[in-house]
Amino acid sequence: MKTKFSGILTLLLVLVVQLTFAQEKTITGTVTDDLGLPLPGANIIIKGTNTGTQSDFDGNYSIQAQANQTLMYSYVGFETKEIPVGAQTTINVTMTPGAQLDEVVITGYGEQKAKELTTSVTTVTAEQIQNVSTPNIAKSIQGNALGVFGGQASGAPGAAVNILVRGPSSLTSNGPLYVIDGVPISANNLSSGLRAFGGQDTSPLSSINANDIESVTILKDAAAASIYGSRSANGVILITTKKGKKGVFRANVNHYTGYQREIERPEVFTSGQYARFVAATNGDFEDDPAFLEDEGDDYISAVYRPGGGFLTSTDASITGGSDNVTFYSSFGSYEQEGVLLGQDYKRKNGQVTGTFNSSDSKFTATGSASLTNENQSLINSDNNIFAPLTTAILEAPGNMLFNEDGTFNTSDFTFSNPLQNATVVVGETETQRFIGSLSAGYQFYDDLSTNFRVSYSRIDFTERSFFPAEHPSGDPDGSGSLDINLVETLIMNQTFNYNKKFGQLALNALAGYEFQNDQNNSVLLAATGFPNGITYLGAASTPTTASQNLIREKRFGYFARVGLDWAKKYFIEASMRADAYSGFSLEDRIGYFPAISGAYIVSKEDWFGDSETFNFFKLKASYGVTGNSEPLGAFGYLSLGGTANYADLSGTQVVQIANPLLTWEETAQLNVGTELGFFNDRIFITYDYFKKESTDVLLTRPTPNSVTGGGGINDNVAEITNSGHEVSLNAKIIKSDDFNASILVNVATLENEVTALFNDADGEPLPIDAGFATRIDVGQPIGAFFGLQANGLWQEGDAIPQPLLDRGVSPGDVRYVDTNGDGDISDDDRVFIGKGLPGVTGNFRLTMNYKNFDFTANTNFALDYNIYNNTLAFAGASGSRTFNKFASQLDYWTPTNTDTDLPRPRTGALQSYNNQDSSRFIEDGDYFRLKEISLGYTIRDINWFESVRVYVSVDNLLTITDYSGFDPEVSTFGAVNTAYSTDFFTQGLNRTFKIGFNASL
Repeated sequence: MKTKFSGILTLLLVLVVQLTFAQEKTITGTVTDDLGLPLPGANIIIKGTNTGTQSDFDGNYSIQAQANQTLMYSYVGFETKEIPVGAQTTINVTMTPGAQLDEVVITGYGEQKAKELTTSVTTVTAEQIQNVSTPNIAKSIQGNALGVFGGQASGAPGAAVNILVRGPSSLTSNGPLYVIDGVPISANNLSSGLRAFGGQDTSPLSSINANDIESVTILKDAAAASIYGSRSANGVILITTKKGKKGVFRANVNHYTGYQREIERPEVFTSGQYARFVAATNGDFEDDPAFLEDEGDDYISAVYRPGGGFLTSTDASITGGSDNVTFYSSFGSYEQEGVLLGQDYKRKNGQVTGTFNSSDSKFTATGSASLTNENQSLINSDNNIFAPLTTAILEAPGNMLFNEDGTFNTSDFTFSNPLQNATVVVGETETQRFIGSLSAGYQFYDDLSTNFRVSYSRIDFTERSFFPAEHPSGDPDGSGSLDINLVETLIMNQTFNYNKKFGQLALNALAGYEFQNDQNNSVLLAATGFPNGITYLGAASTPTTASQNLIREKRFGYFARVGLDWAKKYFIEASMRADAYSGFSLEDRIGYFPAISGAYIVSKEDWFGDSETFNFFKLKASYGVTGNSEPLGAFGYLSLGGTANYADLSGTQVVQIANPLLTWEETAQLNVGTELGFFNDRIFITYDYFKKESTDVLLTRPTPNSVTGGGGINDNVAEITNSGHEVSLNAKIIKSDDFNASILVNVATLENEVTALFNDADGEPLPIDAGFATRIDVGQPIGAFFGLQANGLWQEGDAIPQPLLDRGVSPGDVRYVDTNGDGDISDDDRVFIGKGLPGVTGNFRLTMNYKNFDFTANTNFALDYNIYNNTLAFAGASGSRTFNKFASQLDYWTPTNTDTDLPRPRTGALQSYNNQDSSRFIEDGDYFRLKEISLGYTIRDINWFESVRVYVSVDNLLTITDYSGFDPEVSTFGAVNTAYSTDFFTQGLNRTFKIGFNASL
């Protein structure tokens, strides 16, 4: 009886347990990311069933489930989690970011999973771009993207950052194509009237609010970029802005404020040091005690803004929507004072985007509009002898900036009063940029869809300059100019997508067309004769220039791409684009740009095994042809005339000879690479080797003056090769609940060589002297430095050749290498003495999170290159009384100070002899820079805020370099394509201190 009772009791307990587990209950919870932010739209599914739900905008969810069931949580870009229900009624889930191979990458006219890419693509995340201290996001791209090198034209506010993707492949146009939300954007600098101000080139990326950006993708190899055809030879940078997400309303506010200081101020001779230098130069200069003791005003301190330049940035965004309609809207304001007086930059921008999806998900429509207003106050700077900082360095010390009556002292300065130059010279630009886009898509069938897009962009650019009567570069009655540009672009394109699976074979096909119409209307006015105190052009009495240019260009292209993959293991992709461009003659108006690529995921093979240690292995290769139609503009193939005046007569002359055979530059590129994943992709390594061969490179070939009067003919006459290796290491070195740390290391090498040029009358390649000691020649990189080879100084007892003695050369003068052995020194003794393109570039990024704290440090470096320090050549080596000298030049040669490499002070012809373009001014440009360091703390669920992050950061905190100039990273010539790493009083980058917050509502 007891045994029977025990059996019944056991059976009842089993039934109770089964009923308990079979009984449904409500499970609630919140789904958040690794930073604690809610994830709206996360999928929660009962494993093994079709029952599920999604989290709302706040990440909250509710689902009916049984205790014996398992819930599966998934979200795009995060690892799927499985959690048994058991006795729980509340399950909060923190999602872990997925392996990078599961990320979706934006590509040309589409998107692909990173692991399925057959091409070479680099991405920069929103986190790496946000809160940048410069208005130009190109600086963040350059500091975080593998194989992308760039130099900032100047440390002035709003200065452009010039980007090179895998080296320069042209002699006239090396900038990449920028595509913002599918709309190609002109990167042409609009400035023409104020180019004398130097270092102020504009960039389309300066108009974008960094916090509006979702991602940046750089298409580097030809197979990735060739879908953009005739404008893709220099790479393509795709910028995707943020869109609305369904769910309840959300708002974000970002703000920071800070200030900038120059990293280093130049030091020059005091009055006494200068007087003794001039005495050593001339021999007959008396040491006037008054001159030696009177230091005068400090010119350099006078042109710097007291306390540095302040900057502030504020932007706010709102997003939300339903299953059918979503929206995103933002507004931003950025203001930056320059560290020099007279430099300011202000930007205001707004954006709105709306998306509609039909209930059956077959029809989608998206509309977006953005408007940006930029205002820039300029002074003469960089590559200009009248720049305030330049004149502050060069002007002889001992003078006063103001007269006794408070007016500017203009009579005692050789060039100009530096402070007057910084405060009364007017240089202003205003840029308004509008971009509007409408697109509509329709899903005909599960495997066939189309999308049509029309976009319109408009740039209104105005720049104004004024030089007062007392300024030496102006007219005695004052001079001014007004330059107005209106650039309009209309683009229409339509694509058709076909995706079909046949068992393990997947087919992806794209076909489309694109039409683009550009119009640039510019007006330039200039005048002299301004009444005192009036700076606007309408007040001038004597017009001197009135010109107008109207340029219209049209482009039309067809393109197609087909991709196949078998079992997600073998991938092959082929594309073709045919482009027509009105800038070429009818015979050469159409170009064809094919590409093919493939990949093999070795780790998918059964024999590879299922190892967590070495979990991913992919091989890839590509080859394609891209084009460059930008270099010569709309009239490059036509014969052009210009004005020519002789005596009192006016006339015209040929300034450009027609060339109907002119065609676009083409670049064929080979790329091979591999991708390796270890420990479930916690360590991920990519490697690429590339070789680019550019043919039909365009440049203007000189012709005799008797033919054109000084013009030339545009021709396809050069060839250029770029090759290199790229390695990236992305490692999550520590991964735990409370502490995470990851590193990103990028290293790229580059070899650039000009392999062909046009020939001279003897059939030999004709080198091109590109200025500032640079020469373009076969067998050398673009912009190689060319000059005399210095070999110390002549000393007492040395056998100075007679031709040099006849010229007055004596001990203390520079000893150059007599290359041709004729006993004299001339241009025939010049050799290649350096290169301006870095051979190795890269960056190192460390990111750490401990509970609510986050820390980021980002560095970048450039190695194996030189800088031509023309600042030193111009100022430091002169023996004239005209210029002051850098303090580093105090150790010059004298009969009692012979152990030095600085020549004796000289004037006249011997000054020029010692100051020739030579290796004396070629310096090692290698540098390592701590680009950014930041520390933040995040507070979650505080009152009505979902999260608030406060942070402090410093930019350009540390730079390690042997370069003696202002900054190794900047270049005087900015976007000039034949002279890299040249420095002529270029304003250096600044050190920036910031404090800010990011708040989510």
